[in-house]
Amino acid sequence: MTANQLKALKETRAKDKTALYLLYQAIDESGFEKIAGATTSKEAWNTLEKVFKGADRVKQVRLQTLRGELEGMKMKESEGVSDYITRVQAVVNQLKRNGEMLTDARVVEKILRSLTNNFENVVCAIEESKDLGTLTVEELAGSLEAHEQRKKKKKGRGRGRGRGGRQNHSNVECYKCGKYGHYAKDCNSEKCYNCGKFGHYARDCYGEKKIEENTNLVTEEEVKDGLLMIAHDEKNSSWYLDTGASNHMCGHRHLFKEMRVVEDGHVSFGDASKIQVKGQGTISYMQKDGAKGLIENVYFVPDLKSNILSMGQLMEKGYSVFMKDEVLQLKDKKGRLVTQINMAKNRMYKINLVYVREKCLQVDVEDKASLWHLRFGHLHYGGLQKLLKKKMVYGLPEVDYTNKLCEDCIFGKHARNSFQKKAEYRASSILELVHTDICGPITPESFSGKRYFITFIDDYSRKTWVYFLKEKSETFNVFKKFKAMVEKTTGKFIRALRSDRGGEYNSAEFTSFCEQQGVRRFLTTPYSPQQNGVAERKNRTILDMVRSMLKSKEMPKEFWAEAVQCSIYIQNRCPHMKLEDKTPQEAWSGKKPTVSHLKIFGSVAYAHVPDQQRTKLEDKSKKYVFIGYDEQTKGYKLLDPINKKVVLSRDVRVNEARKWDWNNSSEEQENISFEEAVKNEKWKEAMDEEIKSIERNKTWELAELPKGSRPIGVKWVFKKKMNAQGEIDRYKARLVAKGYIQKAGIDYDEVFAPVTRMETIRLLISYAAQFEWPIYQMDVKSAFLNGVIEEEIYLEQPPGYKKIGEEQKVLKLRKALYGLKQAPRAWNTRIDIYFKKNGFTQCPYEHALYVKKKGGNLLFVALYVDDLLFMGNNGKMIENFKCEMEQEFEMTDLGLMKYFLGLEVRQGKSGIFVSQEAYSKDILKKNKMENCNPVTTPMELGAKFSRFDGGDRVDATKYRSLVGSLRYLTSTRPDISYSVGVVSRFMEEPTYTHWKALKRILRYVRGTESLGLFYSKTDEYKLVGYSDSDWCGDIDDRKSTSGYVFFLGDTAFTWLSKKQPIVTLSTCEAEYVAAALCVCHAVWLRNLLYEMNL
Repeated sequence: MTANQLKALKETRAKDKTALYLLYQAIDESGFEKIAGATTSKEAWNTLEKVFKGADRVKQVRLQTLRGELEGMKMKESEGVSDYITRVQAVVNQLKRNGEMLTDARVVEKILRSLTNNFENVVCAIEESKDLGTLTVEELAGSLEAHEQRKKKKKGRGRGRGRGGRQNHSNVECYKCGKYGHYAKDCNSEKCYNCGKFGHYARDCYGEKKIEENTNLVTEEEVKDGLLMIAHDEKNSSWYLDTGASNHMCGHRHLFKEMRVVEDGHVSFGDASKIQVKGQGTISYMQKDGAKGLIENVYFVPDLKSNILSMGQLMEKGYSVFMKDEVLQLKDKKGRLVTQINMAKNRMYKINLVYVREKCLQVDVEDKASLWHLRFGHLHYGGLQKLLKKKMVYGLPEVDYTNKLCEDCIFGKHARNSFQKKAEYRASSILELVHTDICGPITPESFSGKRYFITFIDDYSRKTWVYFLKEKSETFNVFKKFKAMVEKTTGKFIRALRSDRGGEYNSAEFTSFCEQQGVRRFLTTPYSPQQNGVAERKNRTILDMVRSMLKSKEMPKEFWAEAVQCSIYIQNRCPHMKLEDKTPQEAWSGKKPTVSHLKIFGSVAYAHVPDQQRTKLEDKSKKYVFIGYDEQTKGYKLLDPINKKVVLSRDVRVNEARKWDWNNSSEEQENISFEEAVKNEKWKEAMDEEIKSIERNKTWELAELPKGSRPIGVKWVFKKKMNAQGEIDRYKARLVAKGYIQKAGIDYDEVFAPVTRMETIRLLISYAAQFEWPIYQMDVKSAFLNGVIEEEIYLEQPPGYKKIGEEQKVLKLRKALYGLKQAPRAWNTRIDIYFKKNGFTQCPYEHALYVKKKGGNLLFVALYVDDLLFMGNNGKMIENFKCEMEQEFEMTDLGLMKYFLGLEVRQGKSGIFVSQEAYSKDILKKNKMENCNPVTTPMELGAKFSRFDGGDRVDATKYRSLVGSLRYLTSTRPDISYSVGVVSRFMEEPTYTHWKALKRILRYVRGTESLGLFYSKTDEYKLVGYSDSDWCGDIDDRKSTSGYVFFLGDTAFTWLSKKQPIVTLSTCEAEYVAAALCVCHAVWLRNLLYEMNL
């Protein structure tokens, strides 16, 4: 063959492969399996034609069915013209797709023949006045819909019979279906809950199906953002929805939950009048489901007579407003109906709200009784009165402790009336009798990973001790610890122990130990917990106090153990009905306790930072949450809610009127406002750098806002960037547009942007190790700011950086900004054009991989949003690439690849080692497993799990989060891929059994933190793949699990463990399914390697 023929043949083969690749991408997995063996696009296309087009006989049967369906269609009495024509068109389109020749004239005639009697007159008029041969379906629809609208607008019809007249049903309008001839009470039309119309059920609806939301679990964020408003007649409860208002406004100060003062603010009205704004804050109200909702950023305008809800502000938060037939519907960002309002006589839409009243949790410092009620963990006021009257403690102020109603106490302690009690035995000295019981399992697990707590109560003094357990099997060791502690403290010995007959108390080792130590046992009879009444009652008292304390400060339930510990500390200093004028602490120790140091559990606290731990200009105090007392150090226990660390401190100030906003806490994103950040020098520098970067890229320009346009808001997002060791690398402030208010088709079109797949990144690492190439890494600074957008978008000026004298102007975007829906797409388009312009070819099998070939030299560039990995066989070519990129974009040269997307990469002469050690430690630390005992396998041999094991439910959100973390860990850990795949099957309703299996994977990770993949040069560098399958491994649906792994040289670079989509009937069939999955991946790898000249 000549050179030209060879060149033409190569081009033809390349086009054929591209076409074959496009076919692969366009079909699902089942279709892919049918053409996986095809070697050319023609062969694949012929196969698809045979499969999907079907034989002529099958097509004729299908056509016959559709023809019958079309002929039998008739318009329903309650159906609208538009809906019926849509139904007809759906069948017509199916007929056309199967080869039927249907003209508009035939469709028009069919529609006219099948309309209801209500259209008889208009059908006659159309047939006489118009040429049916040239009339289109669209024109017919317009005529029929116009007739339908005229009928609906007719007025003056009698609703009933006039005085002395007979009833005329033909003039009666039904307000249920909107038709005439019957009353609403006689209407038998069924309402469709999909489209809202009458005459059919949702299952028969031809309208667009609504997406049902899974609302079984409601997160804290949903409760905060939702409104779910309910009507309530109360003074100042009315709010008016206003399209012209720029902000929510309220004129009643007492309705605000919290508010900050605003200086020199005002609002302008349509009559050119201005009213001063005195503050801005949050109003709390009761939702329809009883939960609390918040209206945020509300202006306090004292002179305002009516409260106003700004529709614009609601829409900025993602709400949608629909108005039709004098009814307004407000829906949240998930499409759920928030409220529906009928228009009032004054043509306004009014909402009435039930406000949440301030309870004990919002304490007035002047109300000392309520303050001490909370400090004592919601101790009843009679108990406080007794402490004061009998002078049982030091430090309690003399105020009137008259009984008051506390809502948190009702929620936490409400119980049935008690039965008459019998006389019971009382010990005459300490440790003569000790009561004990275990409470649990408690869901969710505590902050420290415990599920049970065990109490020991001295019968004489009624002092209580508490210990926390992961498993009941720890009871014996805890009892020995408790026994040694109290006996050494007092010099006395435990004489008797009362407990139930639980296995944890009745084990052979427990019984033997008590016999050896001379401890007499009092065990309850079966099913008679009343015989252990002291311990049972103590558990109830503890949990009552814990529920009230957690609810008072709206703390997460994971902190129940800290609340239990704090409640025991308090109860030992409270009066007890079995003790006369003494507290349990005094009865035990002989010393009257002091209570002046007590604080409200869960309050915001500020701890002094020692000089040795800060610089001269850093803050001298740090914000924490108060969670209890430490008896050993005589200090306070404080929690850092960001880092989840507990510290002890004596130098503490507690703001008991404040609570931590747990809904907005985040470990990834810094929980600070712009006002707080601007006071910090490091964050201020980060914000200045962000603005400079935006202005250097000429991202925007000042402009006047066009009439009818609405600017998109912006906000600052603050984040600390970490290095591979988990240390703070730099402070990053990002200006983000509030893109959630953008509308598809108006503000943006395409949003997809490809990134390099993880197996491709590992393939590049393997490739570099084999040919001993270094891999380099660069980062594009503010990458999204380089993308050019086609739409016209206006932004508000950013907080803190408004142009002086031009505050009323807006910013017209020239380029993309973070937060906009189209920003990733715009950036990817920009970099794609640049690469292709500079000689790179986009890989057709990996769209974020670019290859540049120049003679015998190669340069590979992998793109992951704004991170670039590149390598090649020519050093000069690499340096030129760096220089060109730095000239085109603002870049950060990171040198050799060391840390990429959580992967730690160590490049050496012998090869390249990839691991996720720091990420592994971070997962363990977040789940408090950094000190757990390691195991040698990620899953027990032969373990089987079911969705229906009947175990206790665990926190599904926490479970899913941990599974997601472990799934990313499989990027370098194929050894846990199968185990993680198994536990991920139970994310909807996980039980304790599944949680235990998940924790075992963490224990395995704990012992293998430093494991990873080592890629080195080898003589046998070729692609080898293996596949395998179990059979009916899932005991719930009897499906099998496929697995495959591919090697290049000695090290794996791509792998998968996946449950099969079908139930196989034999091990042979299961193996075939696994092999087919493996071969599909091998085809893709073969094509990718071909493009990389391998």
